[in-house]
Amino acid sequence: MAIRYLSGLQWNLRSLIVILASFIYLITLANSFYASYRVQKQTLIDTTLEANQAYAAKLASSIDIYLRVAQQQLAYNAEQIARKFDNYDELLNESNRLRLQTESFNSVVIVDAQGVVRATSPEALSIRGKHLKTQGALQALQEKRPLISKPYVSSTNRLLIFISQPIVDQNGQYLGYVGGSIYLKEPSILNKLLADHYYRDGSQVYVVDKSERLLFHPQQERIGSTFNDGLSGNQNGSRRLTDEDGLDMLSGFAQVPMAEWEVVAQKPTESSLKGLKYQMRDVIINTVPLALIALLLILWYSKIITRPLHELAQGASKMGELQSDARIGTVNTWYQESAEIQRALMVGVNLLHERIGKLHQDVQTDPMTALYNRRGLEQALTLWETEERPFALLMLDIDHFKRINDTFGHDAGDRVLIWLASLMRDNSRSGDLLCRMGGEEFAMLLPNASVETAQQVAERLREQVANTPIEGIGTITLSIGIALWPEHGNSFKQLFKLADEQLYQAKSSGRNQTRIASKQPQYS
Repeated sequence: MAIRYLSGLQWNLRSLIVILASFIYLITLANSFYASYRVQKQTLIDTTLEANQAYAAKLASSIDIYLRVAQQQLAYNAEQIARKFDNYDELLNESNRLRLQTESFNSVVIVDAQGVVRATSPEALSIRGKHLKTQGALQALQEKRPLISKPYVSSTNRLLIFISQPIVDQNGQYLGYVGGSIYLKEPSILNKLLADHYYRDGSQVYVVDKSERLLFHPQQERIGSTFNDGLSGNQNGSRRLTDEDGLDMLSGFAQVPMAEWEVVAQKPTESSLKGLKYQMRDVIINTVPLALIALLLILWYSKIITRPLHELAQGASKMGELQSDARIGTVNTWYQESAEIQRALMVGVNLLHERIGKLHQDVQTDPMTALYNRRGLEQALTLWETEERPFALLMLDIDHFKRINDTFGHDAGDRVLIWLASLMRDNSRSGDLLCRMGGEEFAMLLPNASVETAQQVAERLREQVANTPIEGIGTITLSIGIALWPEHGNSFKQLFKLADEQLYQAKSSGRNQTRIASKQPQYS
């Protein structure tokens, strides 16, 4: 019975080793696939957002340059027209030249101070001698300054934008204005600038003015209608949002300063992630052969591990024979082998943990400064909230950082960010949490720190930054806002908002200073 039991134990032990090793390997492999999927998915989203924002900024810059050139053309023509305002032939020549020389405008009108049309190009408009009472015409007469109108329907029943320039003679007398029209629903230079976009995979570009009216859209019938995309009032940036048709979109947007328009380039999230499944398929295809080899190795190693026990059991079954002791003595025991296998498994697990841990760390840290990013900060705050750990929050922002980039270049700006991160480490404790929030904005979280301690740390860091010149750049300054948890907020969102308010109070008060929240704000 005992021998049969040992024989059965040997088989069961081998089965358990195979099952356990295979299970751990497959779970680890699946976890690696999942982690790779998450990282690649977020990378695709971030890359698409960045590309759309860059494309929108490029289009916005092109439109802004076009509008500035158009106003310069109008300004030059206004000077020429002022000298020959009573000569119709000259006015006609100037209006034709303005319309045809660069094709900046679909039509050009010259109007006197009473609102009467003196000349048009093309003449087919048939409005010479008439009083213009359209929105753009009345606004130009009333304000007597360079203008870019809102979209409106003209006297020729066209939806257009009107760009006008006042005409003033040598004595400063207002004679009228010259204006160019850009048709929104007909071929125009604005449409040419935007229509070259490749509309693939549902991606699109559109333009809205500050009144949220569409100036350009791939669906021409929507031009002129009100369109609320939730981006009004924002500066250049990117965002993931749901459009009016319920589609999940990755949008990049940029402002046209000259006209207060907004250019939006967007692409459906589904299209952006379309290539992800093919990437993961390639990962799996390249991994499966190695996985099969690994599983075969597991079977082979399980046989090696159980062989000593099997041989010992065979020797024990023949204890009555004369040479049974010699047979048992010649068996290599499994103790040292099992210890070595255990060590090998531990090394393998440690390597896997190290790889996954590094992947996890890369997701949580800012690659330039090696400080925590927003994701790492959120995970740390979740833990601290569970532990009910109080802390002081310092929000830091480099003063005039854009000037550093513009003056010394982005490489110099990167050096400043890395240098500041190093000073933050020098002025922090091992348990403090240092984070780059984005751009030139940083945060320091000091657990169990009083307001006095937080102020001392902030002032020490601020003075060190202000008094330490950076090679090739000079000195810079910091503005800092301080708030304490839980004294100054019922939630982390309130706390960060209050610290931000203190930071921007420091900036509005002259920069290079520290502001501390005095009491918990009241939020409705």
